[in-house]
Amino acid sequence: MTNEECAKVLAEIENEYRQQMNLVEYTRADKRRKALNEWANDNARFKVGDIITYPNSQNIMRIDKVIAKQRIYHKELEGGLYVVYYGTLLTKTLKPRKIDPYFSMYDDGREIIKIK
Repeated sequence: MTNEECAKVLAEIENEYRQQMNLVEYTRADKRRKALNEWANDNARFKVGDIITYPNSQNIMRIDKVIAKQRIYHKELEGGLYVVYYGTLLTKTLKPRKIDPYFSMYDDGREIIKIK
């Protein structure tokens, strides 16, 4: 085998390795997302379509999506899970805001009030 042939074989091996690692990482991330979403659906206090706010806040939000997050410290899996509500910010008359219309609220022990 020549130097060029060996370099070509090594490059092919590296390319195959990268492809396999990308597939493994994608599969891992997909499984994590599905598990977190299932947990969020089972444990969320509010549902899609609910209108919520933090106490003493001017931010009123209609929930469009519910997901879960996991606290991660120092690249180790520590801490608990919590629900995140994503949605559209509303005016006091409950109409969608035109400026900065998207918002998220974290159900990680903070008080959240359901308006409707």
